[in-house]
Amino acid sequence: MKVLSFGEIVFDQIGDSAHLGGAPLNFAAHAQALGAESFMLSALGTDDLATKTLHQLQAWGINTSKVQQFDQYESGKVLIELQAGHTSYEILSPAAYDFIPFDAQWAEEHRSDFELFYFGTLAQRNAQSKKALFDYLEHMQFNEVFFDCNLRQSFYSKEILQKSLQAASLFKLNDEELKVLSLLLYNREQSEQDFCRALIQDYDLMAVILTAGARGAYVAQVSEWFFAPATSVEVQDTVGAGDAFSAAFCSNFLNGKDALSSLKAANRLGAFVASKRAAVPEIPSDLKAEILG
Repeated sequence: MKVLSFGEIVFDQIGDSAHLGGAPLNFAAHAQALGAESFMLSALGTDDLATKTLHQLQAWGINTSKVQQFDQYESGKVLIELQAGHTSYEILSPAAYDFIPFDAQWAEEHRSDFELFYFGTLAQRNAQSKKALFDYLEHMQFNEVFFDCNLRQSFYSKEILQKSLQAASLFKLNDEELKVLSLLLYNREQSEQDFCRALIQDYDLMAVILTAGARGAYVAQVSEWFFAPATSVEVQDTVGAGDAFSAAFCSNFLNGKDALSSLKAANRLGAFVASKRAAVPEIPSDLKAEILG
């Protein structure tokens, strides 16, 4: 499976330490670890963080040929403050990933090379990257388009969500995002099942995947509704767990596994990542074999 992941590469800045992340990057790294061939479509500055990023992506095996670098913009950063058990975030703007360009020649040359396109909402906060995103979706062909909600601060709108859902075939969100989206898209609160089925009907989606923390996860299809309980682990750090979940679901579902089997595999990898203090820990070979069946 060849994956094209579009969007932000960021560093979580906690004091003097910086931790590489961003949902599209984490997804690409986990998909690569599960046997996919991942390409990252993003942008960085020319700072020390950019050099560190490119080395790490290459170490993970991710293709960086479409990671642009700009002198005039810094690499993405998220300032994190930990005070008395409370965590606050500030996603800095502008950042290099706000200015991802569309490469028409590359898009034409690789028009049907990728099975899966992955994107979220944060990289759509700026008009240039947003336009590039939909230009790639318009000019290239993908078996599936995976929209991972990942609402961040105020960097989303009803228009962004509607246009993204119209472009997607698979959609993932969590139970907290469901409350926000139900009010934003339908002006009312809905049950989990009613909301997911409304999305499938209104946006012609193949599946809606809903994560619900310690409860587990659900997947809705046109006439089916599945639930898989969470895998019990001692949680160390949930950063990257949702992205690992998404990668495991796609790795199974796009390779012909049914939705419930894919959901169970996704829960397993998401729990493993949550049990580690890293967004992209190395996956043991026996766990990888279990996840991929």
